[in-house]
Formats: sequence, C-alpha cells, structure tokens
Amino acid sequence: MNAHETLPTRLKSYIRQEKIHISYLNLKNVLGFLYIKNIGINKNMNLYKIRFAIAHETGHYFYGHQNRSYLLWKFFKNYDEKKADEYAIENLLPEKELLEEFEKYEWDLCVLEKIFWVEMEIIGKFLTKILWKKYLKKSYDL
Repeated sequence: MNAHETLPTRLKSYIRQEKIHISYLNLKNVLGFLYIKNIGINKNMNLYKIRFAIAHETGHYFYGHQNRSYLLWKFFKNYDEKKADEYAIENLLPEKELLEEFEKYEWDLCVLEKIFWVEMEIIGKFLTKILWKKYLKKSYDL
C-alpha cells in the first residue's frame, strides 16, 4: 500500500479529481516537491513524514504556488511554505476530531500520533495554537 492511500478521504479525492500524480523517489535532502501536477516524495522517510509531505505539496498545488515565476517564488517562499503547512495540518488533523481525541486520551500525544498518523511534534504545535486561541477567546468573553 502506498502512503497516499492512507490519506484522509477528502484529500485523496482532491488528488484524484485534480489528476495529481505522486511518485516515490530516492531523494537525498528533499522531503518533496511539486512540479505542475506531479508530486515527488522522498521514499526514505517514515510514513508520518511522507503523509505530511504529500499533504503539504498538495497544499502548494491547491494555492497555485506552482504557477509562480522564480522571482515571485523567492519573494513569497516563506508565506507559501506556511500556507502549504496549514493546508496539510487542516487536512490531516481536523480540529474537531483532534480535540475530541485529545480529551478522550487525556493529552497523550503518543496515542494521537498513532490515531492521526502525524508526528507528535506537529500535533503538539497545532494543539498549542488551538488551545491558545480557545483560551484567549474565553478570556475576552468574560
């Protein structure tokens, strides 16, 4: 089974609908790349990293980053990478389900990593962002 077959249904459907081709390659220092409608993924990573890289590169496609000229790419690189990461996180870690599992398993990131097939460092960063947002909203609602 290929890693892209383990992706959430919504993301798999989008990849299929857009006819994006995924290749697993022997890349040295690159996690993945997008070229037109082709995603190249470093096959030497663990499943969690591969899934995130596919979702991240799909995010670049979704936002049209592959259509930028080199000059625009250099200018927008940090913004584009942030947007692609956000896209990957939103698709691999749906906020509602993540919070439900988070409370159910009493904040155990090891369990969440196995449920969502995303590295616990990424889960931890996203949960921190969500919880801060919730905490700040509650403090302003007083």
